[in-house]
Amino acid sequence: MQWAEQFYTDDVEPEDSNFIPSIFKQEKTNFPNRGNVAKPLQTFLNNVESNLQNRTLWNKKHLNPKIRNLPEDEFEALQNLVKLQKERQIIVKPADKGSGIVVVNYDDYVNSCNQHLLSSQQQPTGPPLPYYKPSSEKDLDTMKHQIVSVLKDGLNNKWITKSEFNAMNPSDKGPGRFYQIFKVHKEHEPGTIPPGRPIVSGNGSITENISRFVDFHAKKVIHQIPAFIEDTPDFLRTLKDFNDSGNIEDTDILVTMDVSALYTNIRHDDGISCMKSALENRPDKTVPTLFLIQLLQLVLTCNIFEFDKSLFLQACGTAMGTACAPNYATIMMHSIDVKIKNLARNYNLQIINGAIAKALNIDRNAALEKKVKVSTKRIPFVITFHPALPSISTILKQGWKIMVKDERLKKIFPEPPLVAYRQPKHSSLREILVKSKLPEREKRSVKGMKRCNLPNCPSCPHVREAKVVYSSANNFKVPISTPVSCSTKNLVYVITCDRRECKYTQYVGETGKQLKERFKQHLDCVRSQNENLNKTAVGEHFNLPGHSVANMKVSVIENCRQESAMYRKCRESFFINKFETKHLGLNRKI
Repeated sequence: MQWAEQFYTDDVEPEDSNFIPSIFKQEKTNFPNRGNVAKPLQTFLNNVESNLQNRTLWNKKHLNPKIRNLPEDEFEALQNLVKLQKERQIIVKPADKGSGIVVVNYDDYVNSCNQHLLSSQQQPTGPPLPYYKPSSEKDLDTMKHQIVSVLKDGLNNKWITKSEFNAMNPSDKGPGRFYQIFKVHKEHEPGTIPPGRPIVSGNGSITENISRFVDFHAKKVIHQIPAFIEDTPDFLRTLKDFNDSGNIEDTDILVTMDVSALYTNIRHDDGISCMKSALENRPDKTVPTLFLIQLLQLVLTCNIFEFDKSLFLQACGTAMGTACAPNYATIMMHSIDVKIKNLARNYNLQIINGAIAKALNIDRNAALEKKVKVSTKRIPFVITFHPALPSISTILKQGWKIMVKDERLKKIFPEPPLVAYRQPKHSSLREILVKSKLPEREKRSVKGMKRCNLPNCPSCPHVREAKVVYSSANNFKVPISTPVSCSTKNLVYVITCDRRECKYTQYVGETGKQLKERFKQHLDCVRSQNENLNKTAVGEHFNLPGHSVANMKVSVIENCRQESAMYRKCRESFFINKFETKHLGLNRKI
């Protein structure tokens, strides 16, 4: 709302039809200067915040809800399912079609996955080609460097922006995750595991965002494919136009076709060649086809994933769980499509008309109408749902009525913000039961800071193992409430100088990366001969006479509950204040 007010103008301008939204979503962490925000708007925001923090307005019966929306016997069954998964007796996965779930024996699931991971693609000549190969952390690091090298080339040539480079940078990413879902609609022996569909999830993987980037540009050519079907109404319109054309003869046959295991059997050379030809038909080649093909090759050849704590590399085909796979496969099939003729399954005009008659059960005009998403200009007020929350809409409306007494703000915000509830984590049966990774046996967790003890970890020699973090400026202390180590992400940390002469000076920071990755950046600032890198509070302090990196000690203060940069910055600010590191420490601006 602050930014909407900041950029509002009375000039009525048509919306920019050429506006292209960002490929990668970025969380906003900056706000306009408070002095530049209209006073009624700031009053409204303060009022909403105050009302939400006022617990007397909350429903006290639901502050600590003990009532569940599951009957006791169903809740007990849910707990037993969770327990059986942790004990590695069963696995719960979604069905391949529909919204059902499949419960299978753990050993059967692992055997089915291993059988697929060991399978091979038959070649016209020579030995079979394995679909997957064993891999290692070293391979993962090598591929990260390959991706960064190509991205730097794109950045230097101004084919991508700095923000796109940062979004696609795989430095803090890891391997994908392999799992199977099951084709319960396919025939299988009763009592046996149904046929599986292999998925390599790209979420959080080193190729996740370069795949999204390729897919964004591939979408521009998909609509040019004659066989492209946008959605069900589009398909119905095509049938109607064809049926009304009068070109259908009684002897014509409707042909349908399915390709078995398409994604994993697309040869890289064939797929890349088809994609290259398609991308050359783009009207806008600001991002060169050659650069997109380089990224596509990385997506196909750097698909490292984890299964049962082992790493694998996909050697042929493409993963079903990567963003560009559907359009990549569609473009590949288009090249095959044009060559396929004379396939028949004895369909005739009566069957076509029968299918159309079925669709006519719904209003024809509604079925054929092209659905256009209409965006609302109402600003959403997003909040995580809790049963004890007061009436958010009432709070917003009351504050809005006062705010819009200002005529300018009434033009900017003609309606109160739209309430949007965010689903709490682990609140659905699917989230509780369905996991992509294999369940690990429960281990005894010990709260506190520990070294990760992984080879070549830059932070392990500097970690201060403890269960409590103390401020060197006052008596404030923070018990570490979770098990944390150098590998922990999404946290607030503290760096302490262990020299008594410095009164154990401290620096408080935050990072969404692993602690060891962020700490390595601090080490580089201290060791570097580059004055720009040294020109940080930490870099300056540990370059003072008698200081070295050996005096640096690090610990996590808090593993943040929310994976949000804004939330981390709020927690960082809180601990900077409590540790007094702005005035008595290193959190000063250079």
